[in-house]
Amino acid sequence: MSVSQPLTQAQAAMWLDYKREPESAVNNTAERIALRGPLDLDRLRQAILAMQREAEALHIRFFEQDGEPRQRVGEATQPPIALYDLTGAADPLAAADRAIQQALTQRFSLEDGHLYDQTLYRLAPDHHLWVFRAHHITLDGYGFQLCKSRVAENYRALGGGGALPPAFSGFGPVIAEDLAYQRSAQRALDREALMRVYDGLDLPPVLFEELGLLRGSRASTQLPAQLGAKIRKTASEIKVSWPNLLFGVVAAFHARLTGERDVLLGVPVMQRMGSAALKVPCMAMNMIPLRIRVDPGDTLPELARRASRAFDGLRPHQRYHYMHLWHDMNQKRLFGPEVNVIPFNTPLDFGPELTATVTNVASGPVEDLSFAFSSWGDSIQFTLDGHPSLYDQATLEAHQRSLVAALDEGCGSPAAPAWVS
Repeated sequence: MSVSQPLTQAQAAMWLDYKREPESAVNNTAERIALRGPLDLDRLRQAILAMQREAEALHIRFFEQDGEPRQRVGEATQPPIALYDLTGAADPLAAADRAIQQALTQRFSLEDGHLYDQTLYRLAPDHHLWVFRAHHITLDGYGFQLCKSRVAENYRALGGGGALPPAFSGFGPVIAEDLAYQRSAQRALDREALMRVYDGLDLPPVLFEELGLLRGSRASTQLPAQLGAKIRKTASEIKVSWPNLLFGVVAAFHARLTGERDVLLGVPVMQRMGSAALKVPCMAMNMIPLRIRVDPGDTLPELARRASRAFDGLRPHQRYHYMHLWHDMNQKRLFGPEVNVIPFNTPLDFGPELTATVTNVASGPVEDLSFAFSSWGDSIQFTLDGHPSLYDQATLEAHQRSLVAALDEGCGSPAAPAWVS
């Protein structure tokens, strides 16, 4: 894809953020991969470079032509992969985390093709960190997963003398598919279905115009294994997916916190299954408005089933982008809290001698509160981000504890009111 092309809907939303605040680093995203065991650093570098060469979205140049944003894939340049030896630091992990947070304040320039970087930290002879930072216009969470998994595949192949796996598909078909959708009759049907979600509601102004787009403060915890099992068991017993159970409890939390009864959750959707983007690292994610009515006395099963019906009703219409919906709704606020549930994660396999642990360290801006639940095997990681102008760290951690307690109580006594005052 060396010729000029229009942006996809998902890219255009990120471009608008960038043009609104071009000096901001708020759309930086990053993941930290802890590698324990005897690591071959040269082989890891080769594995990363091989992934970068084939991921076209990492090498896009963005520009404006006749007032419209355009893109083309540039040369697959390979920025150096820095290695910092922190073995002499009093607390190597803390020193690495400080360096990572500092890097997150450094902006990317979409026009010159600087869209990502890779950094390695040595904490001990058998403990390293690989940090992958990218602008959100380049990769969403699923795109990160494709890239990380490919690096692990490459590392194994390079160690065994085998051939590298087949290259990723190109980005051109993803653009073509997106353009075809925007010209289709289905788009109008999807628009109408999503706008009906807001019937009878008086939407407030967006918060970012007053507070600005900022990366959130963060509280993160791993749910106790017993609670994770209770969540899955309760969801199975009431015949809903466990993500819908989480949507229900967050809706109850928000209703109690704000007094609202018609709760609008912003729910990310991957936009990958059955699409040209299934095996292409890129930004394809969308956000849909999940409206859940919360009344005093509602139980967690009632709210979870309500969430399930709402999500199933919107599933066929999830391709209409929230950027367009925002304009349709007169640029009013589309969502309350955002709730991202990742029901399964594929562990990274670097071979028998290495174990890899992935931590998301930045996922872009937060307008109010953002709840993320990520499943790793039997465990569930719960991360709560809050706009720093609205929530200090103590308040954020208190909200997190309250929600964990509500989950425990709701799953333990499903016939009781779901934490609604």
